[in-house]
Amino acid sequence: MSQPNRYESEEDLIDWLKENLESQKKKIAEDKQIKENEVKNEKLTLNIGSREKKITVDFDFTLEDVLEKLGLNETNDSNWIICPYKLNAISVTFSKEANFLGSTFSVGAYFNYIKFIENENKDEISIKFDNIKLQNNSYMIFDSINYDYKKKEFIENKNSKIEIINTVINGRVDFNNVSISELNLEGSTIVGILNRINLKAKPINSDTACILKNEELKKNNTIKALEFKAIEKDLYTKELFNKIITLPKNLGEAIKKVSYIFDYLSILLSKISNNHGQNWWQAVIFTIAVFFGCFYIYYAPYYGRYSVSYQVWNGVFFSELIKYFIPINYESLQNYVKLEHIPPYIRTYGVIVYMLGKIGTAYGIVQIVQAFRKFNSKG
Repeated sequence: MSQPNRYESEEDLIDWLKENLESQKKKIAEDKQIKENEVKNEKLTLNIGSREKKITVDFDFTLEDVLEKLGLNETNDSNWIICPYKLNAISVTFSKEANFLGSTFSVGAYFNYIKFIENENKDEISIKFDNIKLQNNSYMIFDSINYDYKKKEFIENKNSKIEIINTVINGRVDFNNVSISELNLEGSTIVGILNRINLKAKPINSDTACILKNEELKKNNTIKALEFKAIEKDLYTKELFNKIITLPKNLGEAIKKVSYIFDYLSILLSKISNNHGQNWWQAVIFTIAVFFGCFYIYYAPYYGRYSVSYQVWNGVFFSELIKYFIPINYESLQNYVKLEHIPPYIRTYGVIVYMLGKIGTAYGIVQIVQAFRKFNSKG
């Protein structure tokens, strides 16, 4: 029986896999001159697809169901189904979802020349790994996903994604020439190695960006780690905002929400001031804007009876500006508070702006230094 070009149902795939596994056993037994029942499962491969022809999987694929129907129901301590075979998915087009849920790969999984196709009936098409465990010597390789090797270019696909969530990776995960719209690694732990070679994917949450950042730090790739650090903070800001706008169910959640608000404002300020430590010029502009903005607001009612142009012409403006460079000019503040032509509430507001200007300028200087030192940062 040759492998069909299209699997329209799970039963079609099971029939092929059973026959193919039997033929592999026979060949290995003949080559090693042993009995078929002596062939170990780790020597066998679940072949879905082929290098010789393109295969289409036209149903919602779930590895757990396939393993059970192949008579495999052995689980580990975490109740994960153990996949004793190597899994090869080569030249396969997924028209629907591919789910690899709650499994342990004792050998490895290899995905090569995989393509997602647009489907009018589905908002998105994805390969999902949930509660997966890669053992120490196992691997998971994604090679040429939505990638045309002949043209050496990616195949545009706006609704495809790979999810490897709640997964323990003790082995190795490789992404080689992979183009997907979203990558989700939420809740996963990488004890082993995650390699990225020409991966075109958008991290879907801060967990994913953090994992990618940490993997770059392992390789001492500080520049790339900084990029993921900025993405991580941007995504975390959105996640905090979503938490803030949800109504609290109890007092404990309400207290947490206050903490979320301050965290949100802190990260947002970091974004505005130097793009999370990425741009020193942005920090310079921020510092100058805060300094002169606060000075002008503070100074405007000081000599409100005269126009600013008149004060500039007479040198009064620059004289006060130079005084503003002094960290805390108590004499200037005392004179400001005593000005009778300014209403008390405006004087109070002016003093607050004066202090905010000092704090903001100091903060901006720190942001400039931080951005200049970004290549020495460790994430």
